[in-house]
Parts: sequence; structure tokens; C-alpha cells
Amino acid sequence: MTDQEKSDQTVPGGDEPDETLPPGVPEPPDMAKVHDLRERINRDRSARGGAGRRILKNHSGKQARDIGTYTIIPMMMIAGPLVGYLLGKGLENIFGGEPWPGVVGMLFGMVAAFRQVFLLLAERGKKS
Repeated sequence: MTDQEKSDQTVPGGDEPDETLPPGVPEPPDMAKVHDLRERINRDRSARGGAGRRILKNHSGKQARDIGTYTIIPMMMIAGPLVGYLLGKGLENIFGGEPWPGVVGMLFGMVAAFRQVFLLLAERGKKS
């Protein structure tokens, strides 16, 4: 930065009150306001004693696990029959017998998906 650019960036209310910042240069923050805001934030945190954060962490972990569990169930119910159907279609292309390998594969996929959902929920019930 050249000396001319440095002299153009004087702060209003500084040493020379007549000079202003060039267009497009943001005004620097008022450090007294920043310091005051930080003090108020620290006072609020100490008044709460940090208890709000501990409760939030405990509940947010449980909520995240519950969300993960209940989000994966529909995915299993879609992916199981889809994978079974695609495997059946692959067998159909190799051995023929349309449409039965695809249908049987989809049924096996459904059974596998229901079994996985049952095991997942049973495991969640034991942990609770």
C-alpha cells in the first residue's frame, strides 16, 4: 500500500476531521462498542452458568441418533426391494423366465428390509 493510499484511509473523527474514507472502503468498527458487546455476552454466559449448553449437548446427541434411526427406516424400505428387483432383473437377463425373477427378488428384498427394520427397532428398544 502506498503512502497516498494510507493517507486516503483516515478515519472520520481521527486526527484530521476534514478527511473522509474513499468510496467503497468500509468504516472500521467502534472498538468501544465491540468491547461492550463482548462484556455483555460474557456476563450472560456466566449468569446462565453454562447449564444451557450441557443440557443442549445431551439432548442434541439423543435427538441426532433418533433422527438417524428414523430416517434410515424409509431408506431401507425403498432400497431393499429395489436391490432385490435389480438382482432379479439381472438373473432374468442371464436365465430368462420373465417376470418371475424380478418379482421374487423384490419380495426377498422386502423381507430383508422388514427384518432389518425390526432388528434396528429391537436394538433401539434395548438401549432405551
